[in-house]
Amino acid sequence: MRLRLDKLVLSAGLALAMVATSIPAIAGVTTDTTTTKIATEGLTLSDKTVDLSNSTDVAAFVKAVTGKEAADTEALSTKVTTVTKGTTVGAKKVVSDKEKTVGDTLKKIMGKTPAVVGSGIPDTYEITVTTTYTYSSFPTEKTSADDAVAAAKALVEDKNVDADTPFGYGTYGITVTPKDLVANAEAEAETYTVSGKVEVVETYTVNKLPSGYSFDFILGGKPKENEEYKVYRQGTDTTDVEEITDVTEVDNGQYFVASDLVSTYFVVAETISTAKTLVIPTVSNDTYEVTIEQKTAPSTDAAKTAITKAESDNGLTHVAYLNIAVLLNTNPVNKTDSAISFKIAPPTDVVSANEGKTITWYVIRNHTDDSNNVTTTVLDTTIDSDGYIVFSSDQFSDFALAYTVAAATPAENPAEEEKQSQEQQSGDATPAGGSNSGSGSSSENGTTSATGVPGGDNSMMPLFMTTLLLALCAGSLAIYKEKKTN
Repeated sequence: MRLRLDKLVLSAGLALAMVATSIPAIAGVTTDTTTTKIATEGLTLSDKTVDLSNSTDVAAFVKAVTGKEAADTEALSTKVTTVTKGTTVGAKKVVSDKEKTVGDTLKKIMGKTPAVVGSGIPDTYEITVTTTYTYSSFPTEKTSADDAVAAAKALVEDKNVDADTPFGYGTYGITVTPKDLVANAEAEAETYTVSGKVEVVETYTVNKLPSGYSFDFILGGKPKENEEYKVYRQGTDTTDVEEITDVTEVDNGQYFVASDLVSTYFVVAETISTAKTLVIPTVSNDTYEVTIEQKTAPSTDAAKTAITKAESDNGLTHVAYLNIAVLLNTNPVNKTDSAISFKIAPPTDVVSANEGKTITWYVIRNHTDDSNNVTTTVLDTTIDSDGYIVFSSDQFSDFALAYTVAAATPAENPAEEEKQSQEQQSGDATPAGGSNSGSGSSSENGTTSATGVPGGDNSMMPLFMTTLLLALCAGSLAIYKEKKTN
């Protein structure tokens, strides 16, 4: 079968064009990885949940804590075959019923009685290692029953140990209990044999976890829009307090790893300032009763129009409206003899949205005096040592908080300073007559390739490749036909 070359070239070109068209699209595919994040509380080993109803998990946990393992029943030794020994192990969690009370140290750290939205104490764990010695006519050379029983018990190395005796991971105790241990006189001799059992129970209360194990804790819920949650650990000595900083917010609460099993953990809510809900400290004044409140709109449409115009004229971005009311002996006043200072916590959402930039805050005042004269003034602000926006006014009516942003100066942004330094060094290495502007420059909204094309935007690449390949195909076909004609 003869295949026409012109059709072959054209078909190949079209196929390559289709492939080239698809490449950038594949490279630009984004997968929505949004999933529901639910954490599981409990004992884990290397991020795997430990199931204490599973004998394998129990055996591993017991060995990690005590170094001991279960053992099948076998003769005590090759010489002592009438006594057998077997060991079983077990573990269970113990839910704490300890009272969860915020101590004075934590209150002092918070500067007030914290708003606790969740508290708890991790589960502790109780491990038992039970060794049973079984006597089956164990012979003794004793001539009295009591001495024979004593000789039998002497084979058991363990002795009673008071409970709450400290060990590496908590406390433990040992009880040695004879069970139906009796001496029987031999018929043809004056000695006794012993039958029965001795049970040795070692009980371990685990307050700390061995290496590899952790307790995944989940407390509280999800914070409201104007709240921030912090997690604190408070030890049995309530002066032992620390903030847990490695906390992940999941759909079912605040997830973190508990460092020990006897401390109390508190999830504390702190109100944060947002554009919708500004945090505005109460104003204390010896002469006036002052109230400052956030409002959804100014008191009049005219005031709103004037404030909006002032923001627009000065290139300000609006944040929120405020109203300040001042009373003197229960009588409202709109002007005071001296200015009164006010504080506003910067809205965290605005700050986060402008990370790495310099924010300058302004307050717009729209004031109507006793003669109904209206003035709109843009007031400067300062930032105090606690980070609050501070402004002052001796006239009171409608206000608004607004801001401008600018690129941070090197002194304000060390990372940017380092970047500029690197760019300067790169510029010093540019050959004479060359330039670093244009190609190879950085872009605020993405990377820039050496050709000056933003690296984050390949939307024109499919069209470019398709056009190029089709042109090559057409050229090849034309050359072929001309050769054929000649």
